[in-house]
Amino acid sequence: MMQAILIGNDTLTRHCGAAWRARGHGLAAVVTRHPDVAAWARAEGLRVEAPGAGLSDRLGDLACDWLLSIANLDLLPRSVLARATCGAVNFHDGPLPRHAGLNAPVWAILEGEAQHGITWHLIEGGVDEGRIIAQRTIDIAGDETALSLNAKCFATALDSFPAVIDALERGLPDLSAQDLAQRSYHARDDRPEAAWLDLTRPAADLARVVRALDHGGYPNPLCMARVRAGGRVLLVGKAQPLPGAGAPGTVLDSDDTTLTVATGKGALRLERITSAEGGATDLTAMPKGCVLPPPSEADRQSLRHLARDEGYWRARLAEMRPVTLPLGAGERGAGEGVTTERRALDLPTDTALGAIATWAARLGGEATHIAYAGPAQEGATGMACPWVPADVTRLEAEIDAADARAPFSRDLFARDPALDPSHRPHLGLRRAGEGLIPGTALTVDLADTPALLYDPARLSPAMADLLALRLEALARGETAAMPEAERRLVVEAWNATDTPYDARPVHRLIAAQAQATPDATALVFEAERLSHAALDARAGRIAHVLRQMGVGPGVLVGLCLPRSADMVATALAIWKAGGAYVPMDPGYPSERLAHYLSDSGARVVVTRSDVARARCHRARRNGCSSTPTRGSRTPPPRPPRAAQAPTIWPT
Repeated sequence: MMQAILIGNDTLTRHCGAAWRARGHGLAAVVTRHPDVAAWARAEGLRVEAPGAGLSDRLGDLACDWLLSIANLDLLPRSVLARATCGAVNFHDGPLPRHAGLNAPVWAILEGEAQHGITWHLIEGGVDEGRIIAQRTIDIAGDETALSLNAKCFATALDSFPAVIDALERGLPDLSAQDLAQRSYHARDDRPEAAWLDLTRPAADLARVVRALDHGGYPNPLCMARVRAGGRVLLVGKAQPLPGAGAPGTVLDSDDTTLTVATGKGALRLERITSAEGGATDLTAMPKGCVLPPPSEADRQSLRHLARDEGYWRARLAEMRPVTLPLGAGERGAGEGVTTERRALDLPTDTALGAIATWAARLGGEATHIAYAGPAQEGATGMACPWVPADVTRLEAEIDAADARAPFSRDLFARDPALDPSHRPHLGLRRAGEGLIPGTALTVDLADTPALLYDPARLSPAMADLLALRLEALARGETAAMPEAERRLVVEAWNATDTPYDARPVHRLIAAQAQATPDATALVFEAERLSHAALDARAGRIAHVLRQMGVGPGVLVGLCLPRSADMVATALAIWKAGGAYVPMDPGYPSERLAHYLSDSGARVVVTRSDVARARCHRARRNGCSSTPTRGSRTPPPRPPRAAQAPTIWPT
């Protein structure tokens, strides 16, 4: 039996691990960040470790015969490889030495190849240079996409893995070295310039580019096909060659969801068209006869530049908790060319960033990320996102890190299902460029003279000024949650009214109404109907009894009645007597009612005799007891009307 450490992050990892164990071999550990692989390993009683920094230390003195790297894109340090006494095996989704590196199926389709393949090889020498253990070829269909070819590679890998196990069991007698003269290599940051569709090329070639970048619903690690149209960038998810002719780039037909354009040879119908960030887009500005411009050299060159720090920004976006604002009915989505208002800010340079961080944190609560635009984002055009996320809890360090990195491509939102393009901060900070950061409702502009920029369609001038006053107060060192000007607005201005009102208590207003309209209906409960006079009289009788029992100003009275006309009359009576009522729902357990009595110190309880027997008598008896008797949680059955008169109990 051989022992192995299994490393990988896809379902193929799990299936190959199961096949390895089915042959009677063991797994000393499974190293994965994939939740399904980890769940399978734990269910099998296997040790699970996460990849990344410190892996060798976490493995301790663990050793094995083989290290199996299957669906693993991380370069393994020598200290981890050294754990395997016999060697390390890697699965590669390409026909080595051709298409070494990453995303081999995509590059094979882009280059128009008829066949692809997979390779099992030893990890030795440089990346993907080791001797070959097993290899299989795969035909590339005429309608192949990145998704379908990746699926074929994984299926072929699983089908060929038993042969790999056979070879390891025999001691690898038939290894073949790679002819490195035939080698091609695709690095992490390589991006196909053909992603910018050059409509002077044949339609069939352009359709192949779109298919090569189609990963279905899975994350796309490279980019999406795109065209420029009417000053915008549009992403293309599907393309179909059609008969047709015209000057390259000319729109031959269009509707709400598709564009048919002339190419260097034939026509091409573009489908699944979205905005540069994957959102819905309006194609009505692309009528028949308009012309889509060719991509520029700067467009092509920017692909690799935007890829440089994509992994870093992808992780930051996934963990982002954006500060949002309670925007009103005028709220609208992110867009170019929104109206921007400017409110000057009195922000001393030495306190500005600290004040902005505190201000944003107070606005966001648990949300801590704002949109930041610095020198790297200045003048961002085309596919560069004009902002990056910045956590205000460490704002200065976040700004320094952002300024040292390249921006990321806007189509990242469309390529990663885990990212939502609408999930973005409403609050921004600009230290370069000009204008409101796209998507934000307000942006603090420190690029020139400090100012608060805001979109009046999403935020009123009064609210923008209020927020500006808060920020200025913090910059002056005032730590109060509400500046004095805002406090006056909230406490005084918003509460000021010239409308006259009757300041008498409610029970006196009702008594006055009984004098004015004694016969008018005041209260209806089920079949019972009381006039104003009758309600006031009933409340007066109960109030008279309460006064005799000592109820007056400052005295609390328990009100323990079910919903009824009596409950309303009793509440009025308690007020008439000068007291205040403590609401006690008779449906509550007796121990809770006992707590109400003990905690409030109520001297009297008004209830019904049947409720008193079932609830309040126990509560009265137990109100000062440390071990109250538990009462039934079910309210008592309703007695006949004759038994429903209120009963007044002293406590």
